[in-house]
Formats: sequence, structure tokens, C-alpha cells
Amino acid sequence: MSSEKPSSVSSMDFKAFGMHQICLDLCKGLINQQVSDAKELIHLLPIAWIVSDWDMYTSVEWKNPITNVTYNYPIEIGDDLSKTMGINAVNEKIDEYNLQVEELDSQYSDLEERVKNQHYRKIDHLPRWAMTVFCEKRVHPLSFDFPPNKFQQYPLDTRHFNSEHLYKVLLGIDDDKEKVGRLNRTIYEYLKFLTDGKTLKEHSTLYHPLMEFEDYMMTHPEKYTHLVHMPKASLSNKYFIDNRENSPFRLIWKDKTYDFKEPLRYNNRPIFSELKDYEMEIDIEKETIKINI
Repeated sequence: MSSEKPSSVSSMDFKAFGMHQICLDLCKGLINQQVSDAKELIHLLPIAWIVSDWDMYTSVEWKNPITNVTYNYPIEIGDDLSKTMGINAVNEKIDEYNLQVEELDSQYSDLEERVKNQHYRKIDHLPRWAMTVFCEKRVHPLSFDFPPNKFQQYPLDTRHFNSEHLYKVLLGIDDDKEKVGRLNRTIYEYLKFLTDGKTLKEHSTLYHPLMEFEDYMMTHPEKYTHLVHMPKASLSNKYFIDNRENSPFRLIWKDKTYDFKEPLRYNNRPIFSELKDYEMEIDIEKETIKINI
């Protein structure tokens, strides 16, 4: 099979976008491999739908396996500030738990004894930029013996990725259909870039993915462009703060100054102890605060 002319997007462009890792993530866990060798890319398929994982929840919750204490932080759909604060707060609790695990590990000098008697293990942070995709059905079945995609037996083929760059790029697109079309175009351009116009044999890892994406492009007439050069959107939220005498923002609105000795709070939690990177805009006349994450 010979692909069409390779993409004009450069290697550095794709690398900066994190395209290879995104493709690997979309195939992660589909075959029984502990370490990726990129062979799982044979299961790469066009995307039918995209959803943000945290938009399906009303809270961020986590239970410490050692103390059995459950931490629950409410979030609002579409409110990226409360979402970020909740995830960061839970991840801080996970850091505390991992320190507890280190302390328990330090009680054993013998590795075998530690594995046998110390049952708690470190865990990863909750993924802040997690998104779920639903893939299209395969048009061209694999015609040779290859480890199967374990999700092929289910009606919906769902996959996941956690990319801050892609999350923020997709955030800047309002139309869901355009999000899907442009992400598929980006993956297709990346496959063309990798194959570089070469004639692929059927057993080549990218032979079937390229066929699937070429078929998708032919059957979807919308001519969306790729996402690689699209700027990232800012995650933002605007809050109208009351002007009560006991409001922590009173000095901003009334005296046009604030020394920040008193912590700013949102949903009863200090804002800036839980946000790592942010920009804050204060409009004194409108009495609004806008926080860009």
C-alpha cells in the first residue's frame, strides 16, 4: 500500500505537540505487553467521539488505603477552577500517602521481607488532563495472527489519553464534530509523516492504521485542518464576589488595595494553596476576578 504525499508538518512540530505519546496512549493496554514497543499502534483507529473524563463527575474523591480516610472535593461541570483545585488537593493527599509508604518500606532492610509483609504500594497522581475517546469500528480486519485488541468484544471501543497540550487545544474548539474531525486529521497527518510515502507491506505496524484513517478521510467530506499549530486555550473562570463587610475581597472593592495576608478562598478552600500556575485579573469597577489556569 502506498500512502499519499507526506504531511508538511515538521518532526519538531509533532514532537512539541506530543503526537507520538498521544497515539501510544490511545493504544495503551490493548495488548498484553508490560513495556511498549510501539507494536500496539496496529490497533490505532479513527475517533468517533471525545469526552473529558472529569466532566462526567460531580466530585473528585480518593480514599487513603492506609488510614481509610476518604477525601471528597465537589466540582462543577464546566468549572475548570474547581476541577483543578479538587484534583490538586487529592494529589497532595496522594503525595502524603506515598510518603507513608516510604516510611513503611524503610522498616525493612530485606527486599523479600518487604514485598512479603508490606502490602501498600505507591500510586500515581490522578490525571488532570484525562480524556476518553470512542473509536470507530474497524473497516479493514486484521488478516493475520496478531495479539487481539481486548476491547473488540465490547460494543464500544473506549480509549484514553492524558495530554495537557491536546486538552487545552481541544478546549478552544466549541463544536464537538470539529474536535473529532481535526484530531483524526492530525493523527492521519502524523501517520503519513511516519510512513513518508513508502509502500507498506501488510505486516507493517502502520499498514492497517493508515488504511483505516484513509478510509475515514474519504468517507467524511468535512475538510478539517490539523491541530498542530492551533494555540492552546486558557482554562478560566470568572467569579462575581459579594461586597459584604466580612468578604475577604472587601478591601479590594472598597479600598482598592489588598495585602493578601488573608487567604483568598473559593468554595471554602484557599485558592492559591491548591493552584500551582495561574494568572489573576481583578476588575475593581465590575468587582470581578478572573483566574486563568
